[in-house]
Amino acid sequence: AIFEEIYDDLCRIIAETFAPEKATGRPFRAVFHAFVAAFMDYFLERQELFMILVKEAYRMVFSDDRERAAYFQNQSHRMVGALVPTLEAAVARGELKPLPPHAVAHMILGNINGLQMHLCLEGADEGCTAPVLRSSEAAADFLTTMLCDGLLAQPAPYLTPPRSE
Repeated sequence: AIFEEIYDDLCRIIAETFAPEKATGRPFRAVFHAFVAAFMDYFLERQELFMILVKEAYRMVFSDDRERAAYFQNQSHRMVGALVPTLEAAVARGELKPLPPHAVAHMILGNINGLQMHLCLEGADEGCTAPVLRSSEAAADFLTTMLCDGLLAQPAPYLTPPRSE
């Protein structure tokens, strides 16, 4: 029941953040930033519960109990499905590159999960950079920059490199 509530809440955050009344007329980047901040707020308020969820989800997905594994896979598909229409709309408006929306949704959610894991696993280590990202705004700035701008200091044209013979 707790997992069901968490997944319901996360899907609600997706739906509310990208709802037309909140997203129309705003750049995708700004709405995406608000989405990441809302996800991180939710996570930071329930960090211990998320650790339990992550442990159980990984344990169950790889267990022999197909029903439990299917439950967690279905929840993941539900979150991806909630995000896909927003990505498709942003592509149609020309705000995002025309990449496969399901793959992009998985990548976005995977990166959010990765940052959450970083905060959980390394946040307690002295000298770790995680405390810098402990606010939802800082985490949203970080992930929005990473996912919207990439890692390159200078944007590069998308060219196929010449083949060496």
